[in-house]
Amino acid sequence: MIHDSLAIAEYFNEYSKGELYPNSSPERALARSLCSELHSGFMNLRSHCPFSLEQVTPLLAFNNGIDNELTRLEKIFGSAHLPFMFNSAGIVDAFYSILAFRLNAYGINLQGKAGEYQKSLLNWSKLKEAIKLAQSWKNA
Repeated sequence: MIHDSLAIAEYFNEYSKGELYPNSSPERALARSLCSELHSGFMNLRSHCPFSLEQVTPLLAFNNGIDNELTRLEKIFGSAHLPFMFNSAGIVDAFYSILAFRLNAYGINLQGKAGEYQKSLLNWSKLKEAIKLAQSWKNA
């Protein structure tokens, strides 16, 4: 059984004959790095803004750790090609769309190009389908 999100992503990338990462080697390396960073980082946001399908209380006060992580996210999100991180939807977007959803739930909306990418992810049909499916499991 494949149980780790990075391993699952790599499996689906192989299954799709490499379609889920960018074509160019430098962009592919960056994409993998961004996924790994999300996979193992952003601990302040994870602990103060846990994922929930329920309505949550907006996060109004940010500590230095959250501020630093939001600054890093603004840099990452601000580098997106739009509407996706690279030329087409891929693994990076799948990973970061969940974070975009989480941030939005807590009332955290990024500004500028970073905010445009966040909104793009929130409007992505694949994220909407995934959230709807998760809600149906919760109600089952």
